[in-house]
Amino acid sequence: MKDESPTLEELAQAQNVKPMMDVSALFGTWPGEVDDGFEESIDEMRRDEARVARWADLHAESERHAINAQTALWARDNALALDLYASAARAEQQALDQLDPSKSRTRGVIAVSAVALWFKATNYLAAEQLAHALLAGGDIPAFAREELRNLVQAIRIESAKQEAGVK
Repeated sequence: MKDESPTLEELAQAQNVKPMMDVSALFGTWPGEVDDGFEESIDEMRRDEARVARWADLHAESERHAINAQTALWARDNALALDLYASAARAEQQALDQLDPSKSRTRGVIAVSAVALWFKATNYLAAEQLAHALLAGGDIPAFAREELRNLVQAIRIESAKQEAGVK
């Protein structure tokens, strides 16, 4: 024969527990100091979780746009490809803004990606401005700083060609 656990109602009745009619009776009963920082810690954790989710969504959006841009290039639809690369760059730059500053390596990868996407969109001004801002910030790891410097050189070459009307 199987032993069955009592239901919640049966336990409450056995312990003579009655429904609480006024929850304000609980106020001030939680252990700890009145302002021990607990609530602020919970709020901060929730904000961090939301920021991580937002970063992941924006990065995924950037990847989708970049894949679609490559598909448009294969179909020889250059105008659509440039628009999609610009959309990918915007999403990647927003993802970078959402990324936790302590994630140095990831920030470096996403920083290079955002600049490269602006470059592929042929928005050389946006690419160069972002690269310089990232290089000036000092929080980008060495491997990414080197890649950003290389991108700045490529941007300058392509910008000069564009200004001269060379294709």
